[in-house]
Parts: sequence; C-alpha cells; structure tokens
Amino acid sequence: MNRSLPNFASTPVDATIRQALARRPDVAAAYETMMAAQTGIKAARANFMPKIFAAANVTWGSNSFSLAGLPALSQQGVGDSVLLGITVPLFDGGLRDAQLQDAESKAAVARSDFQRVQYAAVTEIVTARNSLRTALQSYHAATALVDASQITYNAALAAYNKGMGTIDAATTADTALLNARQSQIDARAAVMVSAIKLAFVLGKLTSNHDLPQ
Repeated sequence: MNRSLPNFASTPVDATIRQALARRPDVAAAYETMMAAQTGIKAARANFMPKIFAAANVTWGSNSFSLAGLPALSQQGVGDSVLLGITVPLFDGGLRDAQLQDAESKAAVARSDFQRVQYAAVTEIVTARNSLRTALQSYHAATALVDASQITYNAALAAYNKGMGTIDAATTADTALLNARQSQIDARAAVMVSAIKLAFVLGKLTSNHDLPQ
C-alpha cells in the first residue's frame, strides 16, 4: 500500500524546535534534574538560617474525695501553654559550607547537562529536517526523470513500430526508463526513512496521516 509522502508545512523551524523540545523525554529529564539541583541549593542555604519553632501543651486534671455519709467533692481543671523558641546554627567546622558548595557544583553540572541535551536535540532536529528536505527534492527530481524517460521511450517505440527507428534505440530508451523508475523507488524509500528519523527526534510517533511536517 502506497503512503502519501510528507511535505514541509509553513511552521517555522524555531517553532518546530520549541514544540519538539517540549515533547522529548531526554530534555524533560535533564530539566527535572536541573530543577532538583536548584532545590538542593535552597535546602543547603536554609541550614545557615535560624529556625523558629513553636510548641503547645494542653493538660487536664481531676481531683476528688469523699467522706462517709457526705456527697463526693471533685475538682477538674484544664491548662495550656505555648512555647516559642529559636535555634541558631552552631559552628560545624565548615560542614554547611561544604554542603552548599557541593549543591552548587551539582547544580552547575545539571545546568551544563541540560544545555548540552538541548543543543544535541536541536542539532538532531535540524539535521533530520534538512535530510528530509533533501530526500524530497531527490524524489521530485527522480519523478521528473521518470516522466522524461517515459516520453523518450514512447517516442522510440513509436518510431520503431513505424520503421523509422531501430530496436537498439528502443531498447536503450526502455532501459533508461527502468533505471529512472528504480531511482524513483529508491528516492521514495529514502523519503520515508528520513520522515521516520525526523519523527523520532521530534519526540513523536508517525502514522499514515501524521508524518513530520
């Protein structure tokens, strides 16, 4: 079954890249790692800050006594208290500084990795897009060659049938037509392969009606 060939829509390259980067799992994973590293910096810096705490306490008590022949006497009470406090980080021999430096180092690596993954993804997308464009151009050129070869063959065959041409000329034209058709088939296959590669680097699957644009 023949599949329709993809073509390039009017979507600008930069818009295509932005959409693709939002879909690609490797870019998303690198971004999440970078954000987690930023959270690590915030946590390390928080260790330098004083911390305020509050504690509440609620008590309940009951006392009772009785004498023979007299009603029992009882006393109940409820008490509560709130305690506010503050803790100040003590000297730790530079441990918190080391933890902050480690967090900042990890964050720098994560940012670098994120930028690297983005750059690699953009390069893959642009390369695959250009490959598909080149493959389409080759297919169109092969199709034009098939049309021209068909005309030449028809003319050579008609001339031979009328006794105005030779069998060699007709055979040569027939061979050229077969070669042109094979080139067209190869070019079409190259287009489909390029379309699949582009779909992969764009982070989406293709279907018969959803080839990369």
